[in-house]
Amino acid sequence: MWGKIENKKITKIYRYPEIIKDANGTQYPKSIFQNNKRLEDFYIYSVIDKNTKPIFNELYTSTSESYTWNEKDKKIERTYNAVAKSLDDTNAKDEDGKDVKDMFGKQVINIGIKNLLKNKVREIQSSLLANTDKWIIRKADTDDAVPSTVSSYRKDIRDSATTMETAITNAKTFDAIISLLTPETNKDGTIKAPATLYNFPKEPDGMPS
Repeated sequence: MWGKIENKKITKIYRYPEIIKDANGTQYPKSIFQNNKRLEDFYIYSVIDKNTKPIFNELYTSTSESYTWNEKDKKIERTYNAVAKSLDDTNAKDEDGKDVKDMFGKQVINIGIKNLLKNKVREIQSSLLANTDKWIIRKADTDDAVPSTVSSYRKDIRDSATTMETAITNAKTFDAIISLLTPETNKDGTIKAPATLYNFPKEPDGMPS
């Protein structure tokens, strides 16, 4: 990315190379954006990031970008701004700070991060269990035994979900939540251990069809 500076102010952000013109109207091809030194003749400078872009958008009420001109280093600096949601559920408020009620007069609740994540764990758990529900239905209808492989797999799914929900409950800070969503990596960037959340067991070998 690049930005144009006029009178020490950012007047345009280029997300992609464009054809540009000089003061005489001469056009220059998009390839000029491959030469940062040449771009400076047009007061166009590279954009660098001052911080890391949030990757778990569901944890934030809003995200935005802001840009500032660093005249000393001749760089445009991009800052990612994010407002995190509350860890716990909160009462919805209007712009005057008053409680928001629904059409039935009940308090509207803003779901906090912990319950958002727990709900997602439960959704995944339900989806995985649904894949083997036919054995449970058959047991209820015909009293045929549920294969042990199926029973063990379903128990592992439930146990994993319980472990995840406990970890969410025990997280006391926003950073602790982030750590639950972040895999452990080696020095070379490869995955050493998966993230705590959503790491459900894979379907075992020998599952009946």
